[in-house]
Amino acid sequence: MKSARWLAFALSVCFLGEDGETREALWHQTYPFAPDASFASDVAFTAGGQIVLAADGGVIGIAVRTGVTAWMRPGASPRLALSPDGTIFTVEIRGGAVAAARLGAGGNTVWEVLTRDTGLPAGARLDSIGGAAADARGLFVLVNATRPSLGGGPLSTLACLAFDADTGRPRWTAPLAIPGASSHFGACVMAPGEGRVFAAGRAYVFGQNFNTMVFCIAADAGTVLWRDSFDGFGGDDEIVPGGLAPAPGGGLYTLAASAGIDAGAETRIDRLDAGGKRLWATRFRSPDGPTAPAALRHADNGRVYAAGAAGAARSGKHLFAIACDGRDGRIAWSASWRGDGGSSGAAALAVGPRSLFAVGWAGSCDFLTCMAPACLSFDLETGALGETYVGESLPAGGRFSAAAFHRDGLFAAAGVRYGAHLFTGSLEALLFTELDQRCFIRADANSDGRINLADASAVLAYLFGGGELTCLDAADVDDDGHVNLTDPIRLLLYLFSVGRQPPPPFPVCGPDATHDLLPCAAAPACPSPGCP
Repeated sequence: MKSARWLAFALSVCFLGEDGETREALWHQTYPFAPDASFASDVAFTAGGQIVLAADGGVIGIAVRTGVTAWMRPGASPRLALSPDGTIFTVEIRGGAVAAARLGAGGNTVWEVLTRDTGLPAGARLDSIGGAAADARGLFVLVNATRPSLGGGPLSTLACLAFDADTGRPRWTAPLAIPGASSHFGACVMAPGEGRVFAAGRAYVFGQNFNTMVFCIAADAGTVLWRDSFDGFGGDDEIVPGGLAPAPGGGLYTLAASAGIDAGAETRIDRLDAGGKRLWATRFRSPDGPTAPAALRHADNGRVYAAGAAGAARSGKHLFAIACDGRDGRIAWSASWRGDGGSSGAAALAVGPRSLFAVGWAGSCDFLTCMAPACLSFDLETGALGETYVGESLPAGGRFSAAAFHRDGLFAAAGVRYGAHLFTGSLEALLFTELDQRCFIRADANSDGRINLADASAVLAYLFGGGELTCLDAADVDDDGHVNLTDPIRLLLYLFSVGRQPPPPFPVCGPDATHDLLPCAAAPACPSPGCP
């Protein structure tokens, strides 16, 4: 089969709202990348003002403001993990071992560790990374492997590994197994910062088909605190895991599909407390047909959101999204959308202050070569459809499979555009701006709505006296993406009429037209949570 050169690039595209308003992309660039790639696994915003994309050809860092390539790192299906402070980790299987690395701001290697110690029986072969997560102290990796059975055939098995975040030193290994299960496959891992790590996947229990499995592991010692395996609502259903999300109090939400004997499929969301006790379980069956959930997110408003595809016919699937109350599981709203091409579905979610962003595909069928990449937004409170974008499906298909939102009003999606032959084509990434963005007044560093000497003093206190600022974007007086000594100097020159006025938004509330990932947690003088 003739292969094509793979490229990673950002397209000059827009969201199209119901009122016909268009929103242009911040930038569009083309990036020579890897000789082969077929899946985009992760996209994330880093603390260093970059967007990082991961695909099965490697990792690429892109400058947010300009779209210029900052760095590239070839790899074999790496997975990304970001710590709460934005530190980047990558994990992949290389040469039959787990290769874990911590990256610096420029993509340089801070440390890299190669280990074959997984705690699994001798002869186990490492196959893939089921997921990666990080907290302030460690990197946690879920590894899928196969081992020989007593009869000689291969059996899938599972282990979780931990590495020290600062040094890369392996901390512990934890083989994971459900009693009575002969086969295990890990799908996701989560480190919510509560001193625990949660892993989820699928286990085959004789006589019960495939069931969802969940493990709770002590982050410091690697001890399995509790494990759970649950089947479908009918007792004989096949359960396929769809994701994890942190819940208040150290618990978690789990997402799965329950396929019953009537060939129907329901979406199932469970709430487990910190001890593994099931507090509630919610089932959802779409009027469009069987559902295949793909993504789960928890929002600050206390709700948990899920999305996927619904429908039996390959040419008639709908993208669905649902919202549940995190306290009792009550479904607050459900939404359905299908593109003009005839079939749609979601693969990833991101949550903003006011909107739920779903990415996936829309096309004439749900096969790879007739999909078009799609992005949608829904109102968090009501589920009302906001804006949509559907790309071109010719000459071959494409789909988005990763999404990320940054509080600076940026939304990024990444996926694959297939070429003339299956699994040949390009890796795509889109960047949209001014979505759910917080308003502020530039140079109003103390957020009192006035521009005066007190603002220059507030910036100096932040730089040299340990003072706090609730909106660093406002303190970036010269809009260079950094808060430093040039900012109070620029403001003083303006106040004494010997310098230019600060760039917009100034002198009234507005969004930041140049994006730098500086946080703006609160701007009391601009009370609206999002900019018009």
